[in-house]
Amino acid sequence: MNRAITHGRGLAIAAGVAATGGALAILWSDAFRSGEWHLEHWLMPLVVGIAISSGHLVSSALKERKLVSALGFVLMFALATVVTVYNSVGRQAAQSDTADMAAEQSNSRIDNTQSGLLEARKRLTDAEKMVAWEIAGRPNKRGQKTSKTGCGRNCKDWKTRADEVRSHITVLETKLSSLGTKLPVAPKAERAANVAALFGFEQDRVKNVIRLIEPFLFALLFEISAIVAFGYGFAPSSKRKSTKARSHQPVERSPARAPVSKDDHVVDWVHEFRDRTGRDPQIPELQSAFPEVPKTTAWRRCKAA
Repeated sequence: MNRAITHGRGLAIAAGVAATGGALAILWSDAFRSGEWHLEHWLMPLVVGIAISSGHLVSSALKERKLVSALGFVLMFALATVVTVYNSVGRQAAQSDTADMAAEQSNSRIDNTQSGLLEARKRLTDAEKMVAWEIAGRPNKRGQKTSKTGCGRNCKDWKTRADEVRSHITVLETKLSSLGTKLPVAPKAERAANVAALFGFEQDRVKNVIRLIEPFLFALLFEISAIVAFGYGFAPSSKRKSTKARSHQPVERSPARAPVSKDDHVVDWVHEFRDRTGRDPQIPELQSAFPEVPKTTAWRRCKAA
C-alpha cells in the first residue's frame, strides 16, 4: 500500500472518530450541563457502535451471500439509527426550544412594557391638556369661557393624575431599560427563511420546516459520516495476485549453436533455459532459438529434456 492510500485511510479513520465524537457530544450534552449521568447516557456509545458496525456488516454478509444475516444486520442498523436519531433530535430540540421560549418570553415582556409605556404617555398628554384647559377657564353651556380662571378643584385632580402617570412612566422606562434589546428567535432558520423568501418561498413555512429538520441533519450527518469513513479506513487492502511474468521476448541464440540434427544440443539448451528462468521454454521460444526445428519436434524434445 503506497503512502497516498495510507494517508487517505488515516484521514478517513480520523474523520470517523470525529463524527462519532460529534454524535456522542449531542447525546451527552444534557449530562455535561447538569452533571447527572444516567444509564441511558452510558448506553449511547453502545448504540452508536452497533449502528456503525451493523451498517458495515450488511455489505459483508451480502458478499458472502448470507441473506438472513444481511437482513438481521439491516434490522439492527435501522433500530440503532432510530434510537440514535431519536435521542439526538430530542436533546437538540429541548435545547433549541428552551432557548427559543426564553427569547420569546423576553421579547413578549419588552413588547408589553413598550405598549404600556405608549399608553401611559398618551394618558399623560390627555391629563396635561385637561390641566391647561382648566387653567384657561372652562366654557359654559353657550360655549363662552367663564370668568373664573386658575387651577380649581378639577384642575388639581388632573394634576394629581398627571403626576401619577409620570411616576408610572418612569417605572416603565426603568423596566424597559433593564430588559435590554429583543432576542432573536431561531436566528439561523430566520436568516435562511429570509434568503428563501427572495426566491418566492413562503418565509414562515420555510422557517418552520428548517427548525423541524435541523436536529435531524446533525444526527444523520454524524452517523452516516462515521459509517462511510470507518468503512474506507478499515477496509481490507486489495491483494494483488502475483503471477509469474511470462516473457515473450525471444531468447538470444547461442552463437555456437549445434546443428539441428543433434538432439543433445537442444536438450542442453532446454536445461540451461530451465535453470535460468525456473520454467520450461515455450514453443515460440524454442523456435526462436532453433528456427530449423519443426514445431512438433521442438515440443517433443523439450518434454524429453
